[in-house]
Amino acid sequence: MSNPPVPVWETIVQALEARLRALEWPGLTVERNRTVEVSADECPFLALYEADEDEPEEDSAAARKSSGVEIELYLQAPRDHDTPGAALGADLNGLIAMVEFAVLEGTNQSPSWWPDGTVDIRRGAISRTLETGETSLPSGGAKIEFTVDYWTRPGDPYTPGP
Repeated sequence: MSNPPVPVWETIVQALEARLRALEWPGLTVERNRTVEVSADECPFLALYEADEDEPEEDSAAARKSSGVEIELYLQAPRDHDTPGAALGADLNGLIAMVEFAVLEGTNQSPSWWPDGTVDIRRGAISRTLETGETSLPSGGAKIEFTVDYWTRPGDPYTPGP
């Protein structure tokens, strides 16, 4: 019995996950579709979530689809810093930039990491949070939204479009 075919969207999400796993950030854990809260002990942590898909634009040759992904980042302030909140903010900004670059690198030239069918990836909003506690170090996070445009054949989610 052969394996079922892999949808074009799944190949894109797998490629995004691989890009995030390749990031060089000490101690970074990456997980797809995390279902439980991230604890401070697990930081630094990235969670990749699939978001909604818009109604496709179709003609007889291709279906253009737009799907969302959200990447959540979680960090804890360093213990050995005089101003842990400032250090946390700098680290968070650095990790946001690293994630954005990994996802969007070369979008003007159709990057080699894009699976067949991928047309465009655009960054959307970034939201940040900072948690402070009386007895614990500050922790922070961010959510980055991306939209991925891709082609399939009409009625065939397994075959990349033109």
